[in-house]
Amino acid sequence: MRTFGWLLVAAGVLGAQPRVGGRIYFDYTYNLMDGARDLNSFNLTRTYFTVRGKHFFSDAEKGYAGYRITLDSKDINGQGYYEVFVKYAYVEIGGVVPGLKVRLGQIPTPWVVFEDRIWGFRFLRKVFVDAAGYMSSTDRGLSVLVKKKIVDAAVNVVNGEGFRNPEVSKHKDLMARLSLFPFAGHKGLLSGLGLHAYGQMGFRNADTVRNRYIVALSEKTPFFHLMGNYVMTEGAPYDNRTRGRGISLHGSVDLGKLMNPEGNKSFGFFARLDRLDPNVDVDNDGWTEILGGLFVRPCLFEASHPNVILSLNVLQRDYEDPGATDETLLRLNGEIRF
Repeated sequence: MRTFGWLLVAAGVLGAQPRVGGRIYFDYTYNLMDGARDLNSFNLTRTYFTVRGKHFFSDAEKGYAGYRITLDSKDINGQGYYEVFVKYAYVEIGGVVPGLKVRLGQIPTPWVVFEDRIWGFRFLRKVFVDAAGYMSSTDRGLSVLVKKKIVDAAVNVVNGEGFRNPEVSKHKDLMARLSLFPFAGHKGLLSGLGLHAYGQMGFRNADTVRNRYIVALSEKTPFFHLMGNYVMTEGAPYDNRTRGRGISLHGSVDLGKLMNPEGNKSFGFFARLDRLDPNVDVDNDGWTEILGGLFVRPCLFEASHPNVILSLNVLQRDYEDPGATDETLLRLNGEIRF
């Protein structure tokens, strides 16, 4: 509680009337895997506590300086108790040039948070490159974001080690994402069509590369979403790189919104397929993961804002290695926003 108290004090110093919010992720998991069948548990998987603020440079509100501080808690070591750490802590300048923002500090990386907004179910599963350990959602450095008309782009210069690790060398990673929405602002089925490209180039040290490339296609409307990613990775020694390949396909349909676009009812189904080959030159080292189920967003606290989502789903992971044990989990997941 002392940590949260200091966070509120800091927010009060940084600006008047800070906005406070958070999220809680929880689940009940029943294990259907041979050798662990009937093992079940209630879990509190993640909690977030966020303070945001914004100061406008003039009454015209054409430019501002803002900040975000987010505390995260997670059972990091699987010991049943939770550690609190800083997830985001950055300042942001925006509005001076229309559509342009600059962030400095512990900032979102260009791809993970962006795809999370399309996927929409982070409380069930991180997006593919994050879940597979190829990319962190947060790192320390500088970012420039551009969003105007059909263009949504971001460029980061960061340590490259992720927010949980210190810098280990003089090298920095360059991350860039370019998304084009050719029918933005138009009505019709393709109004949310997006074409995406991401590149990350960096070195853990002088001899070890850390490169990531993604091409993706998406469509997102209030009623459904679809997205497909093709991921390419390069790692290990510079002169003998390990090349990985992966795909991620996910989609959802909101039947409640389809039946009544103006109503508050939101329920439907989703599915996701991830496939990873971490080293294309090695046999039997890949895996396939399938996630699917139902979701509902009941308006429990405010009739106009569904701030709770529940999902009944099955998670299945199959390994190519005949010595590895496949996993099957039946889960009831939930997210609460406040």
